[in-house]
Amino acid sequence: MGGGRLTHTYTVNPKNYKRWNRKKLINTLKKFVGLVYTGKHKQELIGQIVKYYVYRKEKHNDIFYLNRYTEFISDVHFTVASVEGILARRKAGWDIYAYLLDHYNDGIFNNTNIPEGLRGAVHASEFPYMSGLELIGKIDFDEKEQVIADVFRQSFTEFARNGAPRNQHVSWLDVGKDPRLRYLRITPEPEMRSGFYNHPSW
Repeated sequence: MGGGRLTHTYTVNPKNYKRWNRKKLINTLKKFVGLVYTGKHKQELIGQIVKYYVYRKEKHNDIFYLNRYTEFISDVHFTVASVEGILARRKAGWDIYAYLLDHYNDGIFNNTNIPEGLRGAVHASEFPYMSGLELIGKIDFDEKEQVIADVFRQSFTEFARNGAPRNQHVSWLDVGKDPRLRYLRITPEPEMRSGFYNHPSW
């Protein structure tokens, strides 16, 4: 799978997957914080980040630590800014609709050695469904994939026309006024949920 220079900066070579453990993740988090923050609360900040990403009630192995690293990088580069943007625009009176693509097609991982436990929706996974552009690899289209394509294409078209993302599969509601933001979880069985990346640290 390809990617830009920024993406490759944070990419982990599959040859190094087995080297990921608790110490490796903590040191990586500390190093990242040190690059972007030099304030007097640095150690407190590191402690909060380590607590959130490392101390989970899950089986701790290389897959766990790599997934937490991926989650951290995604949060820093995409998630936190997205949530802050949603909250600011909602406060300003905008109608905001949020979604999470929680599905991936096995086809994008063909000819890769990425383990099952590390697979998921990657950046730009929407492209094949929205426009047919196979930016991240050729996907195997079937009825389930068509549902996702319908949700994206119909919703975005209706939003551009009428200001509301309607589609034939699910009623897509705005984020609402509650602290737990509503969002559409897009899968072959799309559904509305609440708590869009809901974490008190943000």
